[in-house]
Amino acid sequence: EARGIPLALEEEPLAVGDLILLGPGVPQEHRSSPAVVTAVAEAHCTVVVLNSEHRLGVGECWPSFQDVATVVSRTLRLGSRVVVDGMRGAR
Repeated sequence: EARGIPLALEEEPLAVGDLILLGPGVPQEHRSSPAVVTAVAEAHCTVVVLNSEHRLGVGECWPSFQDVATVVSRTLRLGSRVVVDGMRGAR
């Protein structure tokens, strides 16, 4: 860690859509929870806290960058291309 900010954030800043794991500086009910970044400011971000299955939002918080324990995935960043496969519809 440099200046209290996790190295992954030093190398590449957070962006909307990143999946993170919250650290010890957030409210107790959200510690170690997965969250999706919904906005990024100069020293903190806004996140939707997810349930353990990563399916439902269970809260919102505004952690500083040093309160982000780790970046789990950058795959669904805003503007990223994704492929959806296997969907079926009624015909």
